[in-house]
Amino acid sequence: MKTIDESYAAFGRLMNEEEIFRDERLTFEDICARIGTPKDALESVLLEELGMRGDAILDKYRETTAP
Repeated sequence: MKTIDESYAAFGRLMNEEEIFRDERLTFEDICARIGTPKDALESVLLEELGMRGDAILDKYRETTAP
């Protein structure tokens, strides 16, 4: 299992470089499974660092990139 810092970095890469959020069927839980980290652990870091839950971040990315 990755450390939470590695998972946080992986989440950022998936969102910013791979633009994984463009798959509308994908959930935050799916992303956590792909990273290999518990959802609650990553969500805790996201709340602390960004002030948002994982699903809210996913929605925000989708809103800001919608055509």
